Amino acid sequence: MTRAAVLAALFLFVSTTSAASQSAPTLAVPMCPTLEAQPSQRVCVPVNLLAHGAAVASAGFTLTYDPAVLRLPGGLQDVQAGAALTGGQMLNAQVTENPGTGIGRVQVTITAPIQPTTPIIPDGVVCEVCFTIEPTAPNGCTDIQFLANSVEMGDDNGQDLQVDPPVSGGLQITSGATPAPTVTVTATTTPPGGETATPLPTATPTLTETATPAASATGTSTPVPTRTVTPTPIMTVTPTPTPAAKNNCDAGKMQCVAKTQACFLHVHSRAEKKGEPVDSAALQKCSDKLVGAKGCIGKLEDKQDRAKPTTLCSVTGDVGTLESKVDAFVDDVVSEIDPAFPAVQSPNTCNAGKKACVGAKVGCLIKVHQNAVKKGESADGAALQKCSDKFDNGTEGCIGKLETKQDPKKPKTLCSVTGDGGALESKVDAFVTDVVSEIRNAP
Repeated sequence: MTRAAVLAALFLFVSTTSAASQSAPTLAVPMCPTLEAQPSQRVCVPVNLLAHGAAVASAGFTLTYDPAVLRLPGGLQDVQAGAALTGGQMLNAQVTENPGTGIGRVQVTITAPIQPTTPIIPDGVVCEVCFTIEPTAPNGCTDIQFLANSVEMGDDNGQDLQVDPPVSGGLQITSGATPAPTVTVTATTTPPGGETATPLPTATPTLTETATPAASATGTSTPVPTRTVTPTPIMTVTPTPTPAAKNNCDAGKMQCVAKTQACFLHVHSRAEKKGEPVDSAALQKCSDKLVGAKGCIGKLEDKQDRAKPTTLCSVTGDVGTLESKVDAFVDDVVSEIDPAFPAVQSPNTCNAGKKACVGAKVGCLIKVHQNAVKKGESADGAALQKCSDKFDNGTEGCIGKLETKQDPKKPKTLCSVTGDGGALESKVDAFVTDVVSEIRNAP
């Protein structure tokens, strides 16, 4: 299909959708065979907003696709702001792709900037998702669908908007002559009143970036006057452009994570020592320090200032991702030390000590990385080794000392598991590497 034919087909698609008996705002992607592509070709699929007169100021949605046919090799770089985002809105996205499980998913959130008057998003293309067709993709229509119940919108007063079901579509895979490297097709519609639609080929727009921090992935309060839409279950992660080598924001996030995991493990350790259930209120306090309304991650992102490059976070909106990593790590460690958890056991000073030992090693390792990031240097290998030695240096390490002190006459000194120093060390090292890579936006 020629470019002119694609535009004509898209015009028909949008016009038909606009004329439908819908009264609430919705989103739509083209249906087959509006867009055609050949194997190895890159095609940008527009996501069109049809507001139907509503004052849409923010939005969120998740698209699903078959990763055996369509790929987003550039990750976030393959998700671009659309021509309708002219009011300084922030577009965040996360791509999840696993051909082995058949999961292909891209989550997008669009939030309003902090301004005296909240800008309204007009009808038109709010986002373009630029897929690359797999070389072995078969001919036919491959679905591009909105995840059920993922579309959310907010108005300029910060209120939720009722939305109509989105219009899912697809991409027609064909074979033939070598295609042009990239086909970008977008369309805009006129606001209700004219009830007409005018397709328009446009260059890929660039969203004007502001110092507004990206939306939190955990529903925490923000100073944005409009509702922040946060689709679930995927967390929103947004790399910021060219963070400085010296980075106070990234260093601060590392400190936040270190303190949070230590807080969680302290609560577990205290319960183990007393032979009591874990204090859920205390755990919540630990969590609030990371992700609450006054959470340390949000504070760091709020302080970003483009005039001060060291304040720019390498990734914004990743608080939910970091929280999930901390939660999974703590659960894993606690279960390793006490396989009977969450059953309440008799007081156990060995298990309690091991949990404290793990928290201390994580804090030590992250502190080394934190100092390096503050200075714009590589992590000090000797300092990292010292952290490890305190943990696993045979009977001199904290784990070994606890196991050496076991006394059958003193049941509370008996560890639930012995010889697990290596397993715990591996969990700690993997967690620290994962967290540092997430914060620094490193592969």
